[in-house]
Amino acid sequence: MPGLIIEMLLHLSYLCLLKQVKMKRIIFVFAIGIIITASLSSCGYTKLAVLGFPKKEVKELQYTAEPGTFLDPMAAVVVEVWAHPERNPVKDTARFMPKPPPMEWVVNETVPGENPVSVRIYKPKKTVAEYNIPVIVFYHGGGYIAGSVDEYDLFARKIARDSRCIVVSVEYRLVPEFPYPAAVNDCYAALEWVADNAHEWNGDPEKLVVSGESAGGGLATVMTLMAHDKGGPDIDLQMLWYPSTMVSDEITDSRRYFTAMSGRDYLIPESYLRNVLESYVPDSILWRSRYVSPVYAALNSELPEALIYTCQCDPLRDEGRIYADRLSEAGVPVTNTEVEGMVHAFMIIGNVFPQARDAFHRSGKFVRD
Repeated sequence: MPGLIIEMLLHLSYLCLLKQVKMKRIIFVFAIGIIITASLSSCGYTKLAVLGFPKKEVKELQYTAEPGTFLDPMAAVVVEVWAHPERNPVKDTARFMPKPPPMEWVVNETVPGENPVSVRIYKPKKTVAEYNIPVIVFYHGGGYIAGSVDEYDLFARKIARDSRCIVVSVEYRLVPEFPYPAAVNDCYAALEWVADNAHEWNGDPEKLVVSGESAGGGLATVMTLMAHDKGGPDIDLQMLWYPSTMVSDEITDSRRYFTAMSGRDYLIPESYLRNVLESYVPDSILWRSRYVSPVYAALNSELPEALIYTCQCDPLRDEGRIYADRLSEAGVPVTNTEVEGMVHAFMIIGNVFPQARDAFHRSGKFVRD
């Protein structure tokens, strides 16, 4: 138990620091509650009761509006703490920081151009090879409104560590200052630059992976389409974690069941999704276009293999499912894993949710193999 509490405090303090630097992304606004509860994810109902969540209440919180779908016990408490932050069982802001995975080196670079793009490159201590190392281009989440390379530093390090590959994290422009297509253009400029310069870090431009979390997952899918349409760079794999592939006004079942439409928000408010839609692409004519909502795009077997993670209790679940199905129907090899009972953005706290640790590990192994 002492070790568990230490881990809890470490992650709590990390999120407190992030909040102090005025991170905008909504996930981080409520993440303190997530960290507190998720740190006990492997402890079961008894330990949750110690924190003020008796077993009977937790079981009631596990029910969702979708028939036959139940939240993971810890995810249920996460949703409750987010909705009612006064129930946060830990009030102290601990004076510790989680130790990020060590790297061989980390460097910041700038992609030149009319709109220069900042990137951060991570080389792990152990790589799959000395030379010709696969390179993963990573696009952070944040609903196109927030997020940054700094905020996703820990996430990028975990990808590098578990894949034993070079990771390039991209700082693309955000809305409302820079609506579509600014982010898409930045991401593609960075992708081309990586392909041209990977050899400088012993990376292999013939082994490119595009990856992303949430909105970043959507941008990664767009990169596969742009690379196909423009004749390069060649991409080996698209690695997507609960991606946003449908920036439109279509209401899927998962969006209906896991937002306030059902009477309860599951970490992503319906108002936030609407704000993303109207801020990222103000012109509704473009909502279903190829580089905005890839789920509606014409797909073919020339697109790269896909590894996709979706969350069962996530408003974005169905658009991830549909994209995976459409890729498969087009003849693209797809490995789609849906994490039962889990909510959006669970991998941001990957050290504490067992499901997140497993997702990082399996994603890394998938790239290596």
